[in-house]
Amino acid sequence: MAHNPAVLDGFLSFWAALDQSGLSAEDREVICMDMAVQNGCHYCVPAHLGMAQARGVDMVMIEQIAQGALLSGNSRAAKLQGLTRRLVETGGQLSDGELEQARADGFDNAQLVAIVAEIAHCHFTNSFNRLARTEPDAHFPDWP
Repeated sequence: MAHNPAVLDGFLSFWAALDQSGLSAEDREVICMDMAVQNGCHYCVPAHLGMAQARGVDMVMIEQIAQGALLSGNSRAAKLQGLTRRLVETGGQLSDGELEQARADGFDNAQLVAIVAEIAHCHFTNSFNRLARTEPDAHFPDWP
């Protein structure tokens, strides 16, 4: 990103804004890990394993997502992963029923905006790291 300082500045500002978006660290890591796996990002999967661990997120759950699993049950994380995938599949065009279900699952309008923003952020970082062939940092957990 150093080749385009305006993009780097925007990226860093967007990341900082997402930290204030109202999503928990676990929410953000569920979205980021699922997106990294779905987008095949060799950099972001180990990066988010490390970030989730540093943020105190349930590593069993994050490792399941990292292995491509769809979380089961009625946990917020499982509902969020399913919602994230549906938003990606539809380009954000949820049916009225799906939108009602998301709200019933505890995602208010501000959180829905933040989820879409996190998805957009992940698409950018996953695509950028694949394009740049960014090597995972040495301190990241090993990942196949």
